[in-house]
Amino acid sequence: PYPMQRRSIVVKAHDETGTYGEEIQTLTATIVSNSLAGGDTLDEIVTISTTATRNSTVGTYPITVTPKGHPGYDVTCIGGTYTIRKAQVTVHTPDTGTITYGESLSEIPLSDGWEWVDGDIKPAVSDSSKTGYLIRKRIDDDVNYDWHSVDGYDPESKILTNTAVVTVSPKPLAAEMVSGVENSYVYTGGAIEPAVTVQDGEALGPDTDYTVTYGANTTIAEGGTITVTGMGNYTGELVIAFSITQADPAYTAPENLSVCVGH
Repeated sequence: PYPMQRRSIVVKAHDETGTYGEEIQTLTATIVSNSLAGGDTLDEIVTISTTATRNSTVGTYPITVTPKGHPGYDVTCIGGTYTIRKAQVTVHTPDTGTITYGESLSEIPLSDGWEWVDGDIKPAVSDSSKTGYLIRKRIDDDVNYDWHSVDGYDPESKILTNTAVVTVSPKPLAAEMVSGVENSYVYTGGAIEPAVTVQDGEALGPDTDYTVTYGANTTIAEGGTITVTGMGNYTGELVIAFSITQADPAYTAPENLSVCVGH
């Protein structure tokens, strides 16, 4: 019998591109010179492989075409390149919760490596839900992840800066904040309305941080009340009671009295 004539073919791998952390793409090749005999498939002739894996760092890796030793073919192989590109990044800002007026940002713990740029800031209630409070985190891997395309990322320091929303609740008024009220006042015949001082480390502003209203405060039997109500950065209502006492009677001795002495 005549010996079988081997067919010469050239097989070239296709270049492929994948993303860091993803499964390797299906590797393929094509015959660039000659062709297969009828019924034969390329999978029977060659094996295609790469050294790249889903955990390989960003870079290029060889794609190798290896003959399987099919008796009908002389195979010349041309390899290819598998390129792993950076993975895209989605930035998730941490939940910040709620603080009470007077507390600083540093009292809100942040997750996932974030920290406050200026943790000493004490937001006002009017700043609640403001998005301008800066947070930052250090990025450990900007080789395999595309942090360079993310707003707020500094490639030199490898610091990502973002903003966080903070909710601020008003601070409840406390009795020790109020001063200037005596336990009792002497009856005057008119309404008794003592001046009130409200402090929280420093003096608070009337009609800004609180309002003051007075009861009738005119009778001994009913006594008097002062109501301090928080507003703005403060909340709650304090009712301060005091008694009204009887005034000492005033006596003025008559002038030019004469005394008659009987005989």
